[in-house]
Amino acid sequence: MRNERIYEILLIPSNLGLIRIHISGFETFEDSGEVVAVLNDLVVKKRGYYKRRIILKTFMQLNKLIAHQ
Repeated sequence: MRNERIYEILLIPSNLGLIRIHISGFETFEDSGEVVAVLNDLVVKKRGYYKRRIILKTFMQLNKLIAHQ
């Protein structure tokens, strides 16, 4: 196992501002990871094993928070 963790940042422009999605972990199939989506003062954080699925779930939850405001 490596000492450093993999870290990625996705930047998505929108009408409401810049959506920043921070992704860390997910080095191998056995390792879990964490995804944090930030838009202005809204923050959604999720952990899991499947990178693609967790990114989508985090983004969908952020979308629901935006819709309810």
